[in-house]
Amino acid sequence: MNTLAFDTLKFAQTLEQAGMENKQAEAMAAAQREVFNQLAEEQKETQEKLVQMQTEVKWSKESFASQGQLKQVQDSQDNLATKADIAELKTETKADIAELKAAQENFATKSDLARVEARMEAGFGLMKWMMGLVVSINGIVLSALIALLIKLYF
Repeated sequence: MNTLAFDTLKFAQTLEQAGMENKQAEAMAAAQREVFNQLAEEQKETQEKLVQMQTEVKWSKESFASQGQLKQVQDSQDNLATKADIAELKTETKADIAELKAAQENFATKSDLARVEARMEAGFGLMKWMMGLVVSINGIVLSALIALLIKLYF
């Protein structure tokens, strides 16, 4: 306990001279000494807290040497995802997957493409045969037309 120099005898004598009884003056002096000692103790605790706070402030200033570092920390905290952000992304991802599965039904498989290719090849074979026939018929018609013209004019 921190004590403060307080002359209780002189204080009690002053009270007695003012007309207070001796016992009351001594009790008042003792009470006053206790109050002063409590105040001194509280002042000491306050000073210790101030020193501790100054040390903490100094440490904080040293830890964040510039406002730039503090700003970087705040900016990086702003970029962190919250649980709500993650839940929203999860919902969006599920929706995207469902959309892709639905769109996948419209895509042809390799076997589908092989069937279409075989049908096209068969169709091209038929077209080749038909074109050959058309060319042959045209050749015959053209030959007949030339022969007719030759007979008519020669």
